[in-house]
Amino acid sequence: MHAGARPLGLNPKVNLLSALFDRARHDTVLISDSNVRVAPGYLRETAAEMADPAVGLVTNVVVGEGSGLGAVLETLHLNSFVAAATSLARVAGGRACVIGKSMLLRRSDLDRLGGLREVRNVLAEDFVIGRMYELAGYRVALSPHLVRCVNEGWTVDRFVNRHVRWAQMRRHIAPGAYLGELLLNPVLFIALASLSLWATGPGRDLRLLAVAAAGVAVKCASDALLCRRLAGRLPNLGEVLMMPLKDLAMAFIWLVGCVRRRVVWRGNELRIERGSLLTSPEGHAMEAARELA
Repeated sequence: MHAGARPLGLNPKVNLLSALFDRARHDTVLISDSNVRVAPGYLRETAAEMADPAVGLVTNVVVGEGSGLGAVLETLHLNSFVAAATSLARVAGGRACVIGKSMLLRRSDLDRLGGLREVRNVLAEDFVIGRMYELAGYRVALSPHLVRCVNEGWTVDRFVNRHVRWAQMRRHIAPGAYLGELLLNPVLFIALASLSLWATGPGRDLRLLAVAAAGVAVKCASDALLCRRLAGRLPNLGEVLMMPLKDLAMAFIWLVGCVRRRVVWRGNELRIERGSLLTSPEGHAMEAARELA
């Protein structure tokens, strides 16, 4: 547990936030992760959304950056799939996809909704807080100000662990949308179709394989343009070549997220249930022992 945190529940981030909220002197609070970096105007542009009395919470789109293979994979994913999914949820679903990297809210409003105790035992505390506001009639605003998430020195193992946890979280809070995520990964289907063609006879139909390669190229180009829009630069050649590998890795992570039910987060091993509810493995063991007794 971080210094200053108090054991409110099983979510270590909520435990820390609870201690910080107790020390806050003002009603409006900004939650920002330690690896977030912002440009001048961040506070002004984010807080401007709160001028609308119907707005109860403001969040921001996250742009990734950092060095190291794991950090590059994380950046490519944040600046493509995550950014696109966040925008799609807003445009198509009419719902905000709250990202806990940056949230602005009023403590008084949150207290009326039950406070941090309502999310002390859930993994997706940012998503659940956003739903609490929406269900209470507040509007959740998406600020136009982009925030940078800096992940220096990340390893591939850290990248995989992060997204296996996130995959389980998404499966438990929105199983239908989780199934639909495969449709946003055309590289997987192109790879499977190419393997099928190759199995029927190597080199049998080079035209179809060329079409498959063109499909991957279009996907990479689309992701590269979105990266330029968000980060202000095009990915270099090495990063572009890593894009289809990242997509295939995310397909494997998606599959793991379908069957795995345990997460390791900040040194805590927890079991995840419906709605991203967290329970301790020890608690399940005690319940099983009582049933056998």
